[in-house]
Amino acid sequence: MSNKSNQHGRALEFAIVQEICARLTGKVVLTQRANDSQAKDSLHYALLSQKMQNDFLVCSQTIYNWLEQEFTLSQTNQVNIDRFPDLSGTQGNVSDIHIKLDLAREINLSIKHRNIALKHQRPKTTPQHCGYSRDSQQSRAFYTEYERIAARFAQQTSGRTKFNELPENIKSNYLYQPICQLITEFINSYCQSQTNAEHLFRFLTGTTDYYKIHFDGNKRTINIVEFANLPPVKSVLAKTEKQYIYLDFSNEWCISMRLHNASRRITKNPSLKFDTQPKTMSVSETIIKI
Repeated sequence: MSNKSNQHGRALEFAIVQEICARLTGKVVLTQRANDSQAKDSLHYALLSQKMQNDFLVCSQTIYNWLEQEFTLSQTNQVNIDRFPDLSGTQGNVSDIHIKLDLAREINLSIKHRNIALKHQRPKTTPQHCGYSRDSQQSRAFYTEYERIAARFAQQTSGRTKFNELPENIKSNYLYQPICQLITEFINSYCQSQTNAEHLFRFLTGTTDYYKIHFDGNKRTINIVEFANLPPVKSVLAKTEKQYIYLDFSNEWCISMRLHNASRRITKNPSLKFDTQPKTMSVSETIIKI
């Protein structure tokens, strides 16, 4: 995710929390972390164009109305709000905003502005995504082969320092495809038990129940997807095609992962990430036109 996209996302989170506070005067208690985030992200919001500020305001009002309809926030005595850092996503909780009503009911919101990815995970930590410790035999063998691929790729760069200076076939044949093949083989070899398959699925989709809220300013729509009570996973099959990996889970979910460089510069250990998106999923979805 680009820095600008991240700033826009955090500005939208700011606007949503501000709207909840404005509509529930005297009932909302922010954690210290939420207060700090609101202060910091108010600057991101202030830098938006007037049109985008207006869009975010309408979006926030619509989201509050949905929350009120679903959870009757106005009928509660106290609403506690926390905002999670991006690091929480690497630990399994993909939520951005956590709402607790009267210290009992909990609502988790994952806010997306345009980008609807499930994850932007690093390929080198695939063994941990599948439930293996860093010092396990499986992980060590994976790292060894991963580093061999990186070394072979480095030999092909011919002194170039930026990815956009490389021919596409060099990036594809010596980096993207070999790493995708390595990960596909790892998943098909070491992620076949129900425990490991479930671990991978939960890593990608989240370990807590939440609502993913995606605002598309161009289409003037808000998509609300409920990631709750997801069906259990018994197995997974990985397939690779060019710089994509497709994961077919036994619960009828299909997830695609596109490998790309996360930095413009070519380094000894290339900075890579996946853009991980759901292709098919069994969830409840609400679409609101604004």
